[in-house]
Amino acid sequence: MNKINILGNEISDLIAAGEVVERPASVVKELVENSIDAGANKITVEIVGNGTEYIRVTDDGCGMSPEDAKLAFLKHATSKISSKDDLYAIHTLGFRGEALAAISSVSKISMKTKEHESVAGYYVEIEGGTILSEGEAAASDGTSIIIRDLFYNTPARLKFIKSEQSERAAITALIEKLAISHTNIAFSYIINRTQRFYTSGNSQLENAVYSVFGQDLASDMISVDLNDSGISVSGLIGRPLATRPNRNLQMFFVNGRLVKSKTLQQGFESAYRNSMLVGRYPVCALMININSSEIDVNVHPSKLEIKFSNEKIVAQVISAAVREALSLESGIYPIKFAQINNKDTSFSRLPEELHGQISTSKEVDEVRHVNNWEITTFKDSSKKSFNYSNAIQDNSSCNSSSKSDINNNLKLEMRSDPLEAISRIKEYVEKNNIDIDPAKISQFINNDSQKQQNTIDSIFKTQKNDKIDLSLPINELVQYKLIGEVFNTYIIIELSEEIMFLDKHALHERMIFEKLRTSNFIEVQTLLMPKLIYISDSDRITLLDNKELLKKIGFDIDDLDGTLIIREIPTVIEEEDVEVILTEIASDIKLKTYAGQELLDKFLYTISCKAAIKSGKRSSDFELKGLIDEYLNNRNSLKYCPHGRPIVFILTKNAIEKQFKRIVG
Repeated sequence: MNKINILGNEISDLIAAGEVVERPASVVKELVENSIDAGANKITVEIVGNGTEYIRVTDDGCGMSPEDAKLAFLKHATSKISSKDDLYAIHTLGFRGEALAAISSVSKISMKTKEHESVAGYYVEIEGGTILSEGEAAASDGTSIIIRDLFYNTPARLKFIKSEQSERAAITALIEKLAISHTNIAFSYIINRTQRFYTSGNSQLENAVYSVFGQDLASDMISVDLNDSGISVSGLIGRPLATRPNRNLQMFFVNGRLVKSKTLQQGFESAYRNSMLVGRYPVCALMININSSEIDVNVHPSKLEIKFSNEKIVAQVISAAVREALSLESGIYPIKFAQINNKDTSFSRLPEELHGQISTSKEVDEVRHVNNWEITTFKDSSKKSFNYSNAIQDNSSCNSSSKSDINNNLKLEMRSDPLEAISRIKEYVEKNNIDIDPAKISQFINNDSQKQQNTIDSIFKTQKNDKIDLSLPINELVQYKLIGEVFNTYIIIELSEEIMFLDKHALHERMIFEKLRTSNFIEVQTLLMPKLIYISDSDRITLLDNKELLKKIGFDIDDLDGTLIIREIPTVIEEEDVEVILTEIASDIKLKTYAGQELLDKFLYTISCKAAIKSGKRSSDFELKGLIDEYLNNRNSLKYCPHGRPIVFILTKNAIEKQFKRIVG
């Protein structure tokens, strides 16, 4: 009797579905990638509950003919490849021809599709992989697919579906990343009939980050752009303090495909070494373009994993691109005050996550969207006409009577703080009970050639404009006023129109670290009396096994009858700190967390930390001025302590005067 069975189509389809369709997010990924491959300019994703109940993906792509609409749900049916050579030059997100067949075998599907040149569309209804009905139907250009009752015929799989919140979070994270990777497509994401976010599709990465993740993250990101060794790297990376407790916001896209790659991750994170807090992870949205023959995307059915033919070069290019961008970042952060605003904010362009959370005591007449601006009008018996000139003159003391000057004044306000500018108009509107005509708002906004782009640009430009000049030549005399030291830790100086706060320990620690790291040799002191230290056998053996490594950083050690004897130490440290430093070094070596240059750097900033001026210890004015002069002449390298803490914060005169209401608005 035969023991080997040939599986039927029903069982083999369910097995294939298990590989491709792990959870609702897997379905969304496959459908959206198909929409992208179809050349869509707009994609709408809608889910209900955790996604098993209802998923809808609608696009305005090329659509399908009736014949293709039926073939699309067969196994290994694809328009992306036709020969084995195509597997080595894949330019589309989908290509395996498995997704729709796998999804249809474990769900109920309704699809409408229409080619642009066709008069009528075509619909197909499938349940459990079987076509129930099909025929002509009224449809918009493109394709709309609705998935219902996912895993209805595989109850065992339903047991492993996580909570609604977890599954929804997975889908949301996926759509966020797809929207970031394809900024030329306008994405709309709807959860339980409520719009979560939308993007403009104007090909601006900054806009997409702002729309998806909000202003706080967008304002803490800097641009990356490098071409080397046939690899181009572009996108945005977070400043060293804009970190997260996990890697969820590390987004890598290779030739437009969202991927997971340890090679990319390690290359990216290595650039932040010695500038980031331990246990934190930097964020990024990096677009890597490389010859398709140099990568293999056919590693896993989900197509998330990827292999490079030369991983070392890829990692080096990524690291070089990020390091170059970080070298241009100042490391100076403005002190932020909590903003308390008791005014009604219904007439404002707010981040997407705040939509729907604004309350008002007035009865809403209508909410309209004009050029990405949300305009709320209220019911009232008495209405007045709206005059832009009066609004600006009344609220910002504009003395110019010409319309062009008034418009220019408002444009400048919008570039530096768009919410403030709009708030001024709104104040005038409310005070005078004016009915706002959306058409006039639209016309007024369109007078600005940059339109809404100014709002996004201002977020990034304000960050740069608020910083002090970093192009100062070495040893040029900088005029400043030493105000003093507070808490025996923080130095305060007045510099031009800013007050600067410096962490003296972090600054001195970085100074020592840079000196040690850039020196060809480390100055050592030979102890008059060799020092004996008593540590655990494990630590002692570890250190003795790495004598040559320790010699490079200034320690000459040996074994004396089970005791560690120290003959030389770096000149920058005190003899009393030797035991603590060597114990920490032994621990780092045993953990094997670091290797090579990274391990040496870890040793050096352990030494630097112990050698630096201590927080809480009073310093003389002479010492403080020495630290200040060193910082002002070397600001490009003195940004963060080796552990990743910031060295400096600034408080501008403008920010102080706003707090004292000397400047209103």
